[in-house]
Amino acid sequence: MIKKLTLALLAFTTFSLSHDLYTDTYMFHSGIVKHHIETGIPNPFNVNRIREMKNAYHASVYFKEGVLTETSLQKLQELLSATQSHKGNYFITVIGHTSDFTNESHTIQLSPWAEFWHNLGSKTISKTTLAETVNIRIKAVYNYLRKHNIPAKKIYNENRMNRDPLTTEATEKGKEINRRVDIALYY
Repeated sequence: MIKKLTLALLAFTTFSLSHDLYTDTYMFHSGIVKHHIETGIPNPFNVNRIREMKNAYHASVYFKEGVLTETSLQKLQELLSATQSHKGNYFITVIGHTSDFTNESHTIQLSPWAEFWHNLGSKTISKTTLAETVNIRIKAVYNYLRKHNIPAKKIYNENRMNRDPLTTEATEKGKEINRRVDIALYY
């Protein structure tokens, strides 16, 4: 009985998943599939192509004031070196992330006095602006890879916004860690 239920659940889940890299976006109990945000860079292949492949390298790269950090440049060089051992039989994923934000539809209407104190010292940013910022980071990594002779047909990209935090959003350091671009090599 359990085996039949597991197989049925697996078949249902496989059929119902969205076509982005991280399948946790499928919210099983609600039936809602959250699609990723367009980056402006066409994906040359469907993500299902790499689901069966092995991961040879994974790292997170970070930006400081819109520029890749020195450590991140080293990680990109490591990725480029790892491609050499796979003789063109590889794919690279470039997945952008950001720290959490509050949707306007989720905010509570406050009195003007409470709103003043609530907003004192807090920065607000629109979801659109945040998505554009993530896309700029993704494009910077994509352009770096292209500049170093990685064919566009080998690069899959995705903007995941705040769906996959690595750590707490309660501290500024945690938010910094969550604002990243994950790069991975599959063969």
